[in-house]
Amino acid sequence: MSNKVGSGFGNFYRRVSGKILDIVAKPEVLGVIPEKLQSLSDAHNNTPALNNQSHDGSGEQSAVSTTKRNSSTRPICYVLFENSKSTALLVDSEARRRQLIAPFDPIEGAYFTEQSSVLYLKSGNEGSPFHSPNDSLSTRLMRFIDVLKQHRDADVELVPITVFWGRAPDKEDSMFKLLFADSWATPSALKQSVNIAIHGRQTFLEFHDPISLRDLIAETAQDLENTSAMSKRITQHLCGYLIRQREAVLGPDLSDRRNMVEDIISSQGVTDAIDREIARGNKLPNDVRLEARGYLDEIASDYAHSAVRFLEKTLTWLWTQLYDGVEVHHFQGVRSIADEYELVYTPSHRSHVDYLLMSYVIYKRGMVVPYIAAGDNLNIPGVGSLLRRAGAFFIRRSFKGSPLYVAVFKEYLHSILIRNHAIEYFIEGGRSRTGRLLPPKTGMLAMTIHSHMRASGKPIAFIPTYFGYERLMEGGTYVGEMSGKPKETESIWGIIKTLRKIERIFGKVHVSFGEPVFLDQVLTAHGADKIKVTDNNEPLSHEARLVVDDVAESIMRNINRAAVLNPVTLLSLVLLATPKHALDEETCIKQLDTYRSLAEAVPYDERVEITTLSGREIVAYGLKLKLIKRVNHLLGDMIAIADGQGVLLTYFRNNIVHLFIMPSLIASLVQHNGRISREEIGSVVQTLYPFLQA
Repeated sequence: MSNKVGSGFGNFYRRVSGKILDIVAKPEVLGVIPEKLQSLSDAHNNTPALNNQSHDGSGEQSAVSTTKRNSSTRPICYVLFENSKSTALLVDSEARRRQLIAPFDPIEGAYFTEQSSVLYLKSGNEGSPFHSPNDSLSTRLMRFIDVLKQHRDADVELVPITVFWGRAPDKEDSMFKLLFADSWATPSALKQSVNIAIHGRQTFLEFHDPISLRDLIAETAQDLENTSAMSKRITQHLCGYLIRQREAVLGPDLSDRRNMVEDIISSQGVTDAIDREIARGNKLPNDVRLEARGYLDEIASDYAHSAVRFLEKTLTWLWTQLYDGVEVHHFQGVRSIADEYELVYTPSHRSHVDYLLMSYVIYKRGMVVPYIAAGDNLNIPGVGSLLRRAGAFFIRRSFKGSPLYVAVFKEYLHSILIRNHAIEYFIEGGRSRTGRLLPPKTGMLAMTIHSHMRASGKPIAFIPTYFGYERLMEGGTYVGEMSGKPKETESIWGIIKTLRKIERIFGKVHVSFGEPVFLDQVLTAHGADKIKVTDNNEPLSHEARLVVDDVAESIMRNINRAAVLNPVTLLSLVLLATPKHALDEETCIKQLDTYRSLAEAVPYDERVEITTLSGREIVAYGLKLKLIKRVNHLLGDMIAIADGQGVLLTYFRNNIVHLFIMPSLIASLVQHNGRISREEIGSVVQTLYPFLQA
């Protein structure tokens, strides 16, 4: 059975509808176009190369000039979740702009003849604007399967697509969002029209890696012979894949929040804690239950997409005031595992800005904002409620003396993890005042692993993340503390005070994502993968405690491996190594170039990012930031650390000093011994390096 190739009316409909849609919808493409999709599109294109400047006079590329012939024994076919013409038009328009095979291009080949290059997992009659598509199987998919049965050399490259008209997950208590934001429900044509009108400028689209239909059959439906049964199995697999992709962007369905609260209060761990509190005889049963609910209200986030959108706009303005740019490194690796893993972001903690910056970076790259563990000192009227609605949940500095609070908090954390929502907490606990990583605080980590061993959802991947600044909002405070002043208590007022100094903050900030730490691998390595925790109060076994320590150490190590060697850290390294913190300018430039070349030639890790500025450009950059000064001299200008900046530059040097441990150790051995063999160097390094690395 085959379909007639697209008619002139079909092309006219596509062009007119596409023009109308382009007026209201400007999609942002998440991630990158898969290389395989690009190469397959190029291979299938039998017409001359397209010119993006060739239009029909109205800003829209001509349908005739952009049509590709999707013709081979291995055609491309896009996969959309539901039968939505507006979604298909949006993808078609974006694919043409990027010179890809487009959904409305016909498939014409030796084995395939199809009117378009798209199939819908939820197909059906869209005749009524008040009904969503039904769940009947795609006839196009069944035709593909029949062809593959008949021809061993035939295949189809399925390209799943996710499209989001707005990014607010459903909330039971928000009727407006239930009606108008992209959510987990398949919209009717009427609701979709409203979605387009309201969220057209907040539309996101992602092209996923092509999947061989033949390989998919072998993987999921090899035991079946009936075409309909095979189609159903493959549809279920692709639906699951797209749902996981949606979850990575939208987060889990939040429509049952009230039920979640009731589940926590009535959970075995919390009810046992309530019973123990009642048994002490000091409080009435109802008062204890109210106390437990009060703790949950104190802790729990109340995520609202409107708050996230407000902060996005506010922070976009703020970053332009604070920084010359926010550079993000290695995020694609995070995106690639987001659909398969529960993500637990475990960044270093350098500044008050870290809280906001992390969520901002993740959200701007099209993924759901994590729930963030924040100190209860930030939970003050007004500010606390905004942070709570942006994903923060609050934690006390100490759990001592309140077993009921501990039970409620552990159950709340477990409820987040079991629902597969990303979370974030600072592995160091507090901000580093020295620039070096602090010893890890393992309390939250232990509770995370405890929850996973109790009832696992997705496998967990911890995401170590490095923050690298060139100037710090808290710089003055840190200088005082490193000079002997008592440490200031962290509070929202501290953030407000530092914001008053915006005009003095310059430079760039770097956010670099390290290699993930996969919990299941560590559990297996310590023989703890079969151990199950049955009770909220059950302590972790010896093997599980070893897992906690191993994961913590791996996170810290991977944060250091994702370091960024920026101009300020290089200047700090060079100038602080001199007796008077000053160098002849030309010598300083040569030293900077030497250190940069050394870092490139003998990289600490492949994830380390190194500034591309030359030594001369780095000096100019440091002068611009007023971190160094030029001192005129008859024999040649000197470069020196600016007044009052020495202690602060020590902080920045400490961010990256570990990158040069190995070269420094070898240089020290050569300098001390004069002559030394490679074998002797290897023996000494093997003995000393583990201690220096730590």
